[in-house]
This record gives sequence, structure tokens and C-alpha cells, in this order.
Amino acid sequence: MEFTVLDNGYGLATIYSFFDNTLLTIQLWERMIQMLNDNEIPGLIIDMRQNGGGSGFLADQMAAYSFDEELTLGNTGFYDPDSADFFFDPRSEGVFYLPRRVFATAARSPCWSGRTAPVRANSSRTT
Repeated sequence: MEFTVLDNGYGLATIYSFFDNTLLTIQLWERMIQMLNDNEIPGLIIDMRQNGGGSGFLADQMAAYSFDEELTLGNTGFYDPDSADFFFDPRSEGVFYLPRRVFATAARSPCWSGRTAPVRANSSRTT
């Protein structure tokens, strides 16, 4: 991941992969969000055109910094031929782990509330 502030005042984060060390990547992401907030950067461009994929969990947790409420990300359903219906196990729901203030005296929330423009390449790959 790389980050810079462009001449127009907007932030640019380039995310090449979600394969890197999860803790380190989140720490770098948090540092970027803190800098954006502290410097009142009006918007962030997230460039993933060169992203080769990786951990969906890491991508989800980075996205969580744009939300201030818990969200269910998804669940896997299995078709049960006996009931002719799908079964969704609530224990397998994906969730955001929302960022939180580490210290009660923290001036700002660790969340990003500015404008965001994700950029990704069109892809014919399916997963």
C-alpha cells in the first residue's frame, strides 16, 4: 500500500494486494486515516487497478473505516433438498470489526467520513 496527497489536495491510496501482513496493513491504513482527518483532506481516491487480490477479511476490515455502525457483510447459503429451501447459518455471517478510539481522550474517531472514490480495473475474472 502506498499513500500520497495529490496537488489538488485529495488523498491517493494505492492498494496493490490484500496478501500482506494483516496487522501491519491495518496499522498503515489507520495512520493514513488519521492523517486524512487531522489535515482535513476532503476526499480519498483508492486505486486498486494493480491489486492482485488476497484476503477478503483484510479488504473488509479496511472498508470498515468508512462506517460507524456494524454491518453484516454476507452469509453463505446451502440448499437443503429435504426442505426445498436454502439454509443460512447465522454463525457464518461476515461482519465488520469497527475501528474504535483506543484512548478516551482521542480527539477524533478513527473512521473516515470524507468522500471516497474507488478505482479498479475492469476484469473478466470470476470467483
